[in-house]
Amino acid sequence: AIDAPIQLEKIIFVIHHSEFNHKCPNETLVFYEDGCVVKTTERTRDFMDRIFKHAGPSYSKMREIAKQVNGHSGHSCPYVHGKIAFMPISGPMKKDVSWISLSHLLEYREHPNDNGYTRLEFFSRNFLDLQVRVKTFEKRMAPAVQLYAAQHRRLMDATHQFDVDIVRRDTRSTKTVLHKQMLEMPKKPLLNELALAEKLVRVTYKEWKNDNPQLKDCPYLEELDKLFFT
Repeated sequence: AIDAPIQLEKIIFVIHHSEFNHKCPNETLVFYEDGCVVKTTERTRDFMDRIFKHAGPSYSKMREIAKQVNGHSGHSCPYVHGKIAFMPISGPMKKDVSWISLSHLLEYREHPNDNGYTRLEFFSRNFLDLQVRVKTFEKRMAPAVQLYAAQHRRLMDATHQFDVDIVRRDTRSTKTVLHKQMLEMPKKPLLNELALAEKLVRVTYKEWKNDNPQLKDCPYLEELDKLFFT
């Protein structure tokens, strides 16, 4: 048992078996860029929770960040934190779904048979065909582009202000779809950092209370609630 999958940044997609093969005996299939496939009976939802725990903020916190950046978290809220960028194929809140790593996505296009599918091509030259039209895929990816752009601009601003190169450059000569679309989008006003920090603290407090039900007997709980929510 390990706390997180090995070489987290090298995962290209995570497949929930029922969406592609109902007869598969495994719950989750994890595909790496070198061709390695990890099969596990762990539910996709639990596996992705471990990934997010290893990467940084929890998924609920990322939904709050997305809400601040995009105005809403969306049905298929992506998870974007630095070089880690995963997008669910459908809404993941109440069920197990498949996830795509946008950090590895080279391009997407209509399927050659024009059957309503979208073909995804990754840097590893792996293909994945989704039963989703291109326009729908672009609409679902838009929140991820906004999250990526907001984080990227913050890092670029910090690099300029402190005259320190804190962004590790990608060694690939061709950029990801995520990066190319970020460069094409119009700039938005920067977030109010203080307001965002306050909201994230409230989300963290809620998670802490939910993870520790014994706190209901704490004599200071009412004062803590007032501190965080008034």
